[in-house]
Amino acid sequence: MVSSTFGIGDAEATVVTLYGARVLTACRLMLVSAEAECWVLQGYNNSKLRISAVFMPAFDSTVIDASTLSDHFTGIRIIGDVHGTLDELEPIIDAALEKQEFIIFLGDIVNRGPCSVGCMSTVLKVVEREGGILIPGNHEQKLQLLLNGPSSFSNSCDMNSAWLSELRNEIYADRKSEEIARRFIDLACRSRLWRRIGQAMFAHAAIPRWIIKQDAPKFGEVRRGENSEIDAVIWGERERMGPITYRWIDELEDGMIAIIGHHPRSRSHPVKMYGAGGGIVVFLDTGAGLVKGQRLGRLSSINFEIGSLSWPSQATCIQMLSEVPSSAISSDARS
Repeated sequence: MVSSTFGIGDAEATVVTLYGARVLTACRLMLVSAEAECWVLQGYNNSKLRISAVFMPAFDSTVIDASTLSDHFTGIRIIGDVHGTLDELEPIIDAALEKQEFIIFLGDIVNRGPCSVGCMSTVLKVVEREGGILIPGNHEQKLQLLLNGPSSFSNSCDMNSAWLSELRNEIYADRKSEEIARRFIDLACRSRLWRRIGQAMFAHAAIPRWIIKQDAPKFGEVRRGENSEIDAVIWGERERMGPITYRWIDELEDGMIAIIGHHPRSRSHPVKMYGAGGGIVVFLDTGAGLVKGQRLGRLSSINFEIGSLSWPSQATCIQMLSEVPSSAISSDARS
């Protein structure tokens, strides 16, 4: 067996020649200030070795180990639906970076606000520098349809809506804006639909009991309408396209914490709910963005110490949430 290391652009690969075949065993990619290790096993014949430098997120698995995070971060900052409100997002990001917090975006980064492109650019910088993760929402799905063209929409109502027209104008205002939007949707497609850290589960719209021990698919692997259970995670649990229901909350086991966005239960502060089974849900969408030109809500976030996400019982979960400063439970946005 012969091992050799070579570089291609910003990529460095280790190739092992084993029994006459060349096998790519490890690839370290450099992107911005981040290092991401991508371990693959891929066989080649004796002809030319082919390698493509593809960014692989450092936190790619459904379950993220809290001890791994604690090696690099002091805590976790979870940010609700952004909806293009860059002026509210930037102070939250600055505070999280100053405290060295790992950032979890709960999706719906775009639409309704005045600066969707700026918000997409900000999220890209955080995730590509391995400072956080994105959990895509239903508005990322709408953005994907927009970028794919009019034929992607199932009805003309969605395609011709006012908010979509505004987003289209912003994205296609110049080449750079379109490039940012396409990079962002590429990131979304490679991001998982739910995550777990200790006893905490994170998703955009709902966390049905069945997903708790399931590996999350990536956003780019699903299509709306193909699987109603997956649709519920992105769009909310519904009865035959009726209003959103929350039966899944009572199915959460004792000690579980579910943190979601999607549906504003309050426009001033996040809302806690307690399920019959002992679980706790935090609704983090507080109505950021504009409705008919008016700002009715604001962007909210909450933060935890990493170790606090592994408490085993309802009592300790309640204690943990009560100990979060009121400024963190209420909106972090600037007026």
